Amino acid sequence: MVGRYVLVTVFRDEAKTLPLVIDSVISQTVRPDHWFLMDDQSVDAGPSMARRFISDFGFASYHRLQQNSDRPYMRYSVGVREGWETFRRMYAAERPQYWGLLDADISPSPEYFATLVAYLDASPNTGTVSGDLTVLLDGVHRIEDPGSALPRGGARLMRVSGLESIGGPPLVPGCDTGIDIKLQNRGWNLARISSVSGKHFRETNSRYGKRRGFQLLGEASYVLRYSPAAVPFVALLGATKSKSLSLAWALTSGFLHAWLASTPRTEDSEVGHYYASALTRFIRSRIGIEKR
Repeated sequence: MVGRYVLVTVFRDEAKTLPLVIDSVISQTVRPDHWFLMDDQSVDAGPSMARRFISDFGFASYHRLQQNSDRPYMRYSVGVREGWETFRRMYAAERPQYWGLLDADISPSPEYFATLVAYLDASPNTGTVSGDLTVLLDGVHRIEDPGSALPRGGARLMRVSGLESIGGPPLVPGCDTGIDIKLQNRGWNLARISSVSGKHFRETNSRYGKRRGFQLLGEASYVLRYSPAAVPFVALLGATKSKSLSLAWALTSGFLHAWLASTPRTEDSEVGHYYASALTRFIRSRIGIEKR
């Protein structure tokens, strides 16, 4: 009989944080049935750390992604999708009920995934759930989007039947949000519970340096079919959270660069429509016509 859930972690040059993530998975009160470690062409010690963990504990497997020319904001989604396909091949007959994502810079509390499993068991209409995540901002850990009830992307469980209903994780920038969009469109509930939490060890959008991170976020916004009119709002929101107006310009310049370069936009019409209508949805929520 298979276990309750599996995890997928996509990593690239994460030797500084991967040992902390490994320790957190080992410490889970309910461990995953399997942990898929998807290496996105790392050149540091991360792959050897992953292999050593597999040798010592055995409930994981290492997979090195093929080299390709995808932009950085697509690489993660490619790894997630490959993790999904690898899971489906490995569990061709009987599958765990839940499939999870754990980013390579997040350490969840020991009871984190056991709590998510219990929540999904008790809530059959819920397609995905996370706990709270703290983010590192100016050297201080703070709860990410404390006023939001939406699940966090970097440490979550999803119902396998829900993922199958949407055709698996979509190949779009920010595939976790793409999953949420598609699940909601099919009537699944989304949840976030505050009784458990995980900790980020790296500031959001800082992997390539803050400025470059926001430029890539701007490019991704273009690919997702944001309208040009929405970009100033997205840029100012990101700059407000990061307390830096210069980052608003970095995001805007990334959008303009992708636009002028005629970068291909997502072919996923479901996700593209959601982002294309983002500004209208934001205005309607502000004047009380509809919820965000």
